[in-house]
Amino acid sequence: MNPERIEGISPAVAASAQALARRFRSASPFPYLIIDDFLSPDLCRGLLKEFPPYDRKRFSNIYGHPSKAVYERPRELGKSFAAFDAMVSSRTFMNWLGRVSGIKNLLYDPLYTGAGAQENLAGMHLFPHVDFNRHLTKPWRRRVNLMLYLNEGWKAAWGGCLQLFRADRGKTPAAKTIAPVFNRCAIFAASEKSWHGVTPVTPPAREREALSRKSVSVYFYTRETPESSAAHLTLWRFPGLPDGLEAGRRLRQTDIEAVNRALFYRDSEIDDLSMRGFHMEWKSPLPPHWRPGYRLSPEEAAWLKRQIRRQDARLGELWYGRSPVGLKEAVEKRRYDPPPLRG
Repeated sequence: MNPERIEGISPAVAASAQALARRFRSASPFPYLIIDDFLSPDLCRGLLKEFPPYDRKRFSNIYGHPSKAVYERPRELGKSFAAFDAMVSSRTFMNWLGRVSGIKNLLYDPLYTGAGAQENLAGMHLFPHVDFNRHLTKPWRRRVNLMLYLNEGWKAAWGGCLQLFRADRGKTPAAKTIAPVFNRCAIFAASEKSWHGVTPVTPPAREREALSRKSVSVYFYTRETPESSAAHLTLWRFPGLPDGLEAGRRLRQTDIEAVNRALFYRDSEIDDLSMRGFHMEWKSPLPPHWRPGYRLSPEEAAWLKRQIRRQDARLGELWYGRSPVGLKEAVEKRRYDPPPLRG
């Protein structure tokens, strides 16, 4: 292959590294690219054809609910996946990606840790987050994420959209929303600024069982350097307390649900990373008399804020304080679909 041709990629895309590099560097809120018609049509259709049917027994979580399907050995799924793997692992491709991203000496991860062929069913989503930034077994730093979408006829109204946020932990609306349409490739720099998430998958009710969000992800690394930022797990921005939840406020049902949601996601992540295991049923710590119409006292409002601060402090310790072994265990747990809240 000559430098301007990469087997499997659209020739026009392969030959446009210089123009793509300008777009990548100037993109906001952080360096990224969206490339339509990325692969040759035959290869992309082959990936979709070989994508395995969802296995509820294999991918149901401990609560019995379906969770995100992840195949970390995509090369074993068929000839098209093997060809895709050969392409992204080739030095020719990584040199092209290096020119586009401006990051030299990129390294391919044969383990596809946290990546690979992935499928999200209706209702699944991802909160704003920054990805874990170290390889699990090598002194490598994560630098570039690549996602290829395999959803024919997908409409943005069906959700499953990639969202890119400013460096405010996703506190403000997304700066960019990208629908996961067929043969669209999203490439972005993996850094402490690359806050991103996925909107809930919401296909029409009549097609809820038939439609799912399919993609293939590949992460690229460089060798660790002394000036690299601190190692961490995936950093999440879980839902916060409702606005205006102060002393004297009369609770609404939506307030109670939002408070439980904020506490639940933090508790689940703490349990997960502390290796304490999962709760078969989460019980709300809220007092039973906190019902719609109840007026919060100053002491109760202060207690609630302390609960959230305590949880967030513990999360910070866990996200930044794990050994490589603990990191591997945490990454592999994958809680994409929590149980219903009760309490």
